[in-house]
Amino acid sequence: MSLIETEGIVLKCHDLAEADRVVVVLTPDHGIVRAVAKGVKRLKSRYGSSLGPFNHVRLTYFQKEERELVSLQECELLRSNFQVAAEPQMLQLYSYLADLLLALVPPNDPNALVFRMTKACMASGKLNECEIGLIKTYFEIWLLRLSGYLIEWRKCYKCEREFYPDERPYVEAGLRFVCSACPKRTLAEFAPDGWYKVFHNVEKLPPTDVLAISDELNAAKEVSQLLVPVIERALDRSITTLRSVAVDGLIR
Repeated sequence: MSLIETEGIVLKCHDLAEADRVVVVLTPDHGIVRAVAKGVKRLKSRYGSSLGPFNHVRLTYFQKEERELVSLQECELLRSNFQVAAEPQMLQLYSYLADLLLALVPPNDPNALVFRMTKACMASGKLNECEIGLIKTYFEIWLLRLSGYLIEWRKCYKCEREFYPDERPYVEAGLRFVCSACPKRTLAEFAPDGWYKVFHNVEKLPPTDVLAISDELNAAKEVSQLLVPVIERALDRSITTLRSVAVDGLIR
């Protein structure tokens, strides 16, 4: 048995019998961890309100070899997202991000970049509808890239010529960008205006800086639509089967 201390972001909570709860936490050095929090539902719980969904916390837990569930010992609240997540659209966004993480990130597979990106997206504060779409696209691009599903977008899929920033290539199935000089499938369509800038800035800038670029808000929505078949291929199922997306159509 080993005692582990780390920080994390609470993704899900599932009630057990009596006063216990299973908490699913994304950590930078241990990946996604499922912890049993004993007595968390009691009025005088030692965890207080720290285990609310999407909170940034510091936790200490015991882990036994070959046991999936760990035993939570202590949890300190570092940043509460309760007020932000109380807004229906923000709750839907956070739930969607959590569902994608649980679907694409293997359990107990540490990835500090995934953790930092998730923490930065959830620290953006309350957003309007367009900004929510931009953060959603930001998260999708980065998670697909870090999971190995995002195809090369800087150059033509066929001839490998690099695109100019103002160029509008064709897009084939699976987010394959093809220049106008190469043969393309009949179902190919033009990439949306501003697609290059969205990809470039998402990979180069933190979420807060991307949010400050107002002309990317509409382009981000169209880029997100291009990502749908890529996400579905990664999930091996329809994206609408994700619980939070099916509820309110956040993907649209």
